[in-house]
Formats: sequence, C-alpha cells, structure tokens
Amino acid sequence: MVQTTANGTSYGQEKTFTTDAAPVEPCDVPTGLTVTDVQSESISVTWDNAAVLRWNVQYGPVGGTLASATASTNSYTFTNLNPLTTYQIQVQAVCEEGNVSEWSPAVEATTTNLNSYLENNVTLYPNPAKEFVDVRAW
Repeated sequence: MVQTTANGTSYGQEKTFTTDAAPVEPCDVPTGLTVTDVQSESISVTWDNAAVLRWNVQYGPVGGTLASATASTNSYTFTNLNPLTTYQIQVQAVCEEGNVSEWSPAVEATTTNLNSYLENNVTLYPNPAKEFVDVRAW
C-alpha cells in the first residue's frame, strides 16, 4: 500500500503489489554413496551431503521396480531383500519442501547366499550326532 499524508490528510490511492521471491539455492546431489554392509536379506549404505531436511532413497532389483523410503540421517539399511539378488540404490537430498536434488548415481550390491550365511553363523554339535543335535546361531 502506498499512501502519503500531510497535516492529517491522505493523498493517493491504495495499491497492492508483490515482490519477487528470493532465488532458491539448488539442492546438492548426495555424493559418496557407499555400500557398507551386505547380508543375505539386507544392504546398508551411507553417503555424504551437507545438512538437509531429509533424504529420499530408492532401491530395487536391477531392471525391476524401485521402492522408496525416507532417511533422517545419511545412512540407510534396506531389509527384507532376497538372497543372491543384485539391487540398485540411489539417494536424493530434500533441502526444504519443494527443493530436492537430482538422484545420485546408482550403486549396485548383491545380497549374499543364505546358505553361506548359515554355514558361517550356525554351529551343529555333536557332529556326528546320535540322539540329539545342539544348534547355536549368532
């Protein structure tokens, strides 16, 4: 509104106007996407990025449909995966509502074989057994 006054008398008429919004800084693409742990049914990843509101993550079997999730820290563990399957993973930064980065380049990781996990983490004894078997897993 623009209005001038002199001695209590108003001159001019009311005008409404809008100023241009400040330019929005682009949201940086997460970098350094690294697979940190691979199991038969899970994959953990970390990445580098400045402080942001949150991250979107997407993953799925290579050539398949991607699922999505949200992370509040710069790491995420995907669970309930299939053994011996290669997954692709990407991350997107959300700097503020409506301001998101491009997706990071995809990384790939292959879950391990469930049998090799069992072989390395399960003990059966006595071996050979006659009447009973003690099973220990860790």
